[in-house]
Amino acid sequence: MVELSKEEFVKILKESVEGAMTPLKGEITKAILVAMKEQETQPPPEKKPEDYTTEDTCKAAGFNYYDGACHKEPKPEEPAPLVEARKEVVDLKAKVADAEKKLNEAKAETFMLAKTIESQIPQDQGLRFFNPAARRVVEDIKRTLLPFKESK
Repeated sequence: MVELSKEEFVKILKESVEGAMTPLKGEITKAILVAMKEQETQPPPEKKPEDYTTEDTCKAAGFNYYDGACHKEPKPEEPAPLVEARKEVVDLKAKVADAEKKLNEAKAETFMLAKTIESQIPQDQGLRFFNPAARRVVEDIKRTLLPFKESK
């Protein structure tokens, strides 16, 4: 269909009224009226979100502005189970880090305790003055402390 501007329509209408096109007057008028009606019923061209560059104009046009651009659809939300799972992972990582810190502190304390106990045990030269039962107790203590000395 031919689109006419208002000026063209007025010009054609004047010519037909003045009688320059008297034989075609009815058909031209009908065609003009049909064309105008079609133009009026057609919706104006739809604006796209890409046409808006600022947040204010985007929201005023009824679109959603996020991530630095205008979008037709709203910002997608993360599913609730996924958000909860991520929070749980973060909480568990924090608990693991805290437990590792406590474990290292306990190892250091145990090492220091083993060193302190060992420093109180007489050396091999002093053990010869102990009776056999006392020597066995000292040897058992040394064997018990051995893994703690190596843990550091």
